[in-house]
Amino acid sequence: MISPLKRVKLPVLVLALILIPFLLIFVTHVIVIWSGAIESIGVEVRQSLIAKKEAIEYMAQNRLRVAARAIQGQANQSELRQAVSQSSGDEVIAQLQQWGKGGVGERMEVIAFYNHLSGEMVNVSTPLVSSEAILQASHCNADMLLDEGWELVSTTSPATTTLIYRANVAGVGVGRIIGRICAGVVLNNNLSILRSLMAVSGITGGALIHKGSILSYNWGNQYLDDRFNEPFFQQMAPYQVQQQDGMLVSLIPVKLTDKISTLTMAVVMPDSSFSHLRDNVSRNALAILLITLILVTVT
Repeated sequence: MISPLKRVKLPVLVLALILIPFLLIFVTHVIVIWSGAIESIGVEVRQSLIAKKEAIEYMAQNRLRVAARAIQGQANQSELRQAVSQSSGDEVIAQLQQWGKGGVGERMEVIAFYNHLSGEMVNVSTPLVSSEAILQASHCNADMLLDEGWELVSTTSPATTTLIYRANVAGVGVGRIIGRICAGVVLNNNLSILRSLMAVSGITGGALIHKGSILSYNWGNQYLDDRFNEPFFQQMAPYQVQQQDGMLVSLIPVKLTDKISTLTMAVVMPDSSFSHLRDNVSRNALAILLITLILVTVT
């Protein structure tokens, strides 16, 4: 009986022994190239998201600083301090209303002053918001001395999330705290803020999310309204990327201040933004695959 090895011609056997190691090298090369390319795409997408995060935080933090200076300026205004010291309630209201009609005050939906001397709250907030619940949650009427600064205030009835700034008002001459200004803006359904964040980050659609609840959204396509809901984002981790209907979707954590870091920005970008990377991956992988198939055929 003739051995199977003897049936194989010697040149073919030698060629096979030579080509098999090269075949293994090429297969390994394909795997390495594909894995590296996929990792490169992931790195570029993450770098793009981080750049958007930096742009969003820079603009938002800058606007908060400008607003804080304006509120502090109103708290230090001599006319307001004099009116409070003289227990002139009408003059206090007039001062707040005048401030609310211009500058930063015009963009504030919640404007109130708590008088420590009389224990009264002067509220000149926009009637469209439930300011009483917001002011109660922000402790604006607390007699104790509170830290100045921005705070993210949430209420349940109705469900609102509001950025509130508290500024203490010192009495004329004595320097004793005689009151507190509270001013802020509601983030729910606030398309003005959302569009500003979308414009500075260059995204197609987006949403402001706080602790899993969508506050404001604009996906740029009504078809996506039902797909991008709260359960969809609650199962995603920050910077995780998903593909939906030709779009890349991810979550970016947004830090406004040292105390406010629970806001998240959902970003939607066209999948075509990174198509050139995938095309390069496909071409390189296809070339290596063809070489491998040729070697297999020859062997």
